[in-house]
Amino acid sequence: MITQTMNLNLIPGQVKPRFNISQYDTGSRTLRFLLYNGSSAFNLTSAMSVQIQGIKPDKHGFSYNATKTTGSNVVTADLTEQMSIVAGDVECELVILQSSKRLGTLNFVLAVEKAPLNDETDISETEIPTIIELAERQLEECIENRLDAEAWARGTKGGAAIPATDEQYHNNARYYAETAIDYAEASQKSAEDSQDSAEDAEAWAIGQRNGSAVPSSDHTYHNNSKYYAQESDRVGKEHAEDSEAWAVGERNGSAVPSSDETYHNNSKYYAEEADRVGDEHVKNAEAWAVGERDGVPVSSTDETYENNSKYYAEEAADSQAAAKLSEQNAKASEDILNYYVTFVIPRFIIQNNRLYISNAAVGEFITVNNRLYIKNAS
Repeated sequence: MITQTMNLNLIPGQVKPRFNISQYDTGSRTLRFLLYNGSSAFNLTSAMSVQIQGIKPDKHGFSYNATKTTGSNVVTADLTEQMSIVAGDVECELVILQSSKRLGTLNFVLAVEKAPLNDETDISETEIPTIIELAERQLEECIENRLDAEAWARGTKGGAAIPATDEQYHNNARYYAETAIDYAEASQKSAEDSQDSAEDAEAWAIGQRNGSAVPSSDHTYHNNSKYYAQESDRVGKEHAEDSEAWAVGERNGSAVPSSDETYHNNSKYYAEEADRVGDEHVKNAEAWAVGERDGVPVSSTDETYENNSKYYAEEAADSQAAAKLSEQNAKASEDILNYYVTFVIPRFIIQNNRLYISNAAVGEFITVNNRLYIKNAS
């Protein structure tokens, strides 16, 4: 059994591959198809089926089931009588079906070479036609083998580059040579990359490339060991200066300005503030006690003006004197009342600017505290 292999591609527009067969060949050849979708193998699933359909030069068609290999891109079919019965180009297609739905078609041509004899031709007793046919077949196979050898060696058939669908496309001496060149170029690039990596290592370590400082545009400019060491030293100095500022309110021996975060937030400032507040508290204590600040009487606007011990002592003395005066006034009033105990308070009226006193026409009297005291005649 002769097996002929052909690459078929699902992408339309390709040059139709051709199978060269002889008229009346039946059951002597197996057609083997390798299916591709572009440059990738098109693997068949168990749910798919494949048919070979074609139309002969006499305009009659045929359709046969092909054999698939599930999980691969291989399809085979034996050459049938109807495929080779009419000489000429038989337009064929490989149809991929799934649940009666056409998933795709792949076109090819069966080039049926006309046989010298047909079914109605008288057969001579000589074996020469058979020998000629055998020779032609061997020549055909030699040509095919030569083309295959050319393809395996140089990636061409008949001087033309083989397509990506050909099984020798990625499997020939020319391809391997080109691949070797690609690998060589890749190796050279890898070496260059290694050199770049070495330069990067130098840059990461000390901020230099080939002994020269990296520019600010370099990705290692602010990201290398030397930079971090310098940053560490700078930050350390800043922290030292901050510590000095926090402690005594100075940086490198100079007083910090009011814009510095430590201006009102350092140990020296707090010490001075404590001393100042202490003085104020001493002065306030003096003010609360005797109404004076540094020996000077507090003003009327001072919070301690009417709120200090001296003020309250003076207020207490004034209250005591007022109480004594009230006591003296009360004693005087009592003495007066005792003196005038014999006096009576008459009833009288005033009418027409005249004073009419009951029970007496004339009486001796005095006025005390807005009261009129008339001496009782008895």
